[in-house]
Amino acid sequence: MSKPIRWTEAALTVALREKYQPPTFAFLPQVADGTGSNKSRTADAIVMGLWPSRGLDIIGFEIKVSRSDWLQELKKPAKAESIARFCDQWYVVVADVGIVKDGELPSAWGLMAPRGNGKLWTHKEAPMKEAEPITRRFLAAILRNAACWTVPKVEIDSAAVARAHADGRRDGDQAR
Repeated sequence: MSKPIRWTEAALTVALREKYQPPTFAFLPQVADGTGSNKSRTADAIVMGLWPSRGLDIIGFEIKVSRSDWLQELKKPAKAESIARFCDQWYVVVADVGIVKDGELPSAWGLMAPRGNGKLWTHKEAPMKEAEPITRRFLAAILRNAACWTVPKVEIDSAAVARAHADGRRDGDQAR
């Protein structure tokens, strides 16, 4: 018998990534509304459709794993709006559908939750809306995020670099 999944923010992020996979979608977790001192809010994830025939829509997600986390979200509607305004759809993804009580979900939001099979399903489809054009500030945040997730970090061995530099100098001196 398999162990039930504990629906943490990380587990829900993985489920979103599995639902929105390349080459159909670009998936980016933890996308801010700007960079540097221009950053004020972060969405738990955004995706963008990559095929014009299926729509080049941007979809944003907030993940909530507890009722108290959800109630905090409801108290600060501007938090989500700083990124949701650039999205064609906006969803809250919850660990359990019971976290969001009847009548609490904003009308412009959709609702997703995991099923017993570990896959996310849509309880309420988010309505399509007219998204604001992306600002350079938000584009910089998207590109910074993409660069961080797609370019592997390489540890630089300073001693090896110094040896290679010395070897190159020596070889150059010998060639003269």
